[in-house]
Amino acid sequence: MSKNQPSKTSNPKATTLVEALEVLANHFEMTETKMIDSVPTQVNVLAYAQKRILDGILYSACLTLKRTQDDLDAKRADVKAKARSHRGDELSELALNRAIDWLERLELQEATLASFIASASATYEARTGVAYVPPVMKAQPKAEFSTPAMQRAARFGIGSPEVPQSAGVEAA
Repeated sequence: MSKNQPSKTSNPKATTLVEALEVLANHFEMTETKMIDSVPTQVNVLAYAQKRILDGILYSACLTLKRTQDDLDAKRADVKAKARSHRGDELSELALNRAIDWLERLELQEATLASFIASASATYEARTGVAYVPPVMKAQPKAEFSTPAMQRAARFGIGSPEVPQSAGVEAA
């Protein structure tokens, strides 16, 4: 067993998110007294690195949250489509249950990320003195594509802009 792994008999105290972020922030804190306008002032000489590290963590979490929210939208549409096409057989039931399981995991992931971002933002503001501004995510246009099967289906009005659709399945 390496020295970094806890033994199976020990019960180490769980570290909270805020404590973990504080450990990171403390690692990049080295204060020195500087004369600013003839006034001795405590300055963190590693403030830039500290801000970049915390900003990187928050930025990554925000991107992950955005992707999770996009996946949630798609999975909700998938659950609706599977529920609509349920035939009462075991395979339909299995497919619907799997889709619901994924949706529930994504909802938990979204809530956890949102909570993490709130905690990390508070730590960021406390350490840097500046409120964290999440990145602005631009909506990515959906790539338009056509396959031979989609072209054949167009003759029935499926896939055409005139027919309202939801996640590739014709809306009821």
